[in-house]
Amino acid sequence: MNETQNRSNAVASRSAGAIIIEMLLLVVCTGLFVWLWMLVSEDRVKPFDDAVYGWIAQHLIDPSVTPFMKSCTYMGSAVPLIAISLLMLILCRNRRIGIAVTLNLALIYGLNELLKSIMRRPRPSEHRLIQEWGFSFPSGHAMVNTAFYGFLIVLLFWFCRNGFLRWLGTIVLAALIVIIIVSRVYLGVHYPSDVSAGFLFSLAYLIVYAACTKPWIMKGRKPKVAKR
Repeated sequence: MNETQNRSNAVASRSAGAIIIEMLLLVVCTGLFVWLWMLVSEDRVKPFDDAVYGWIAQHLIDPSVTPFMKSCTYMGSAVPLIAISLLMLILCRNRRIGIAVTLNLALIYGLNELLKSIMRRPRPSEHRLIQEWGFSFPSGHAMVNTAFYGFLIVLLFWFCRNGFLRWLGTIVLAALIVIIIVSRVYLGVHYPSDVSAGFLFSLAYLIVYAACTKPWIMKGRKPKVAKR
């Protein structure tokens, strides 16, 4: 009895600790996003943008690297994300997972379009290596891919029991998010402040979205049949 109670207390303690960390992260990310929004709206973010782009130009930009960056930015475009969502809708035994992934993609895309229409920041006009249209702040690629691939990481921690595969998947997906974000600045279609804001917004959004969808997703798990 004491052992069972100790385990329950340990689980409750870990859950409380996780909630505190998530709330702190939510507050910090939201605060930093609002701060960036104010800096951009007051046109006080140029030193940051120039410094970050200058570092990327000095250390990364090279004709041999550009095709790789174009491929990475394509991985964050609509076609691959929609394809992954459809595959999860078809293949996941728990249908609610596929629905949650698809709903997440639609929601974050809509929020990005809303925020862009409010800020209406033009894209950078110099150093462009590809052509893009629409407004710049916050970056759609940074915002959508952080929320989309970030939610896949959350699902790994909810459902993948193999620790090695869980962490391998997490590292691969996190690296994909980072390289997609970097590619947007590298290709000259976003300011560093655009991608930073998109990343921060989606981290905060992801905490809320995961908390809201988890109870519903878990209800869709098929109960295990007891062996006789």
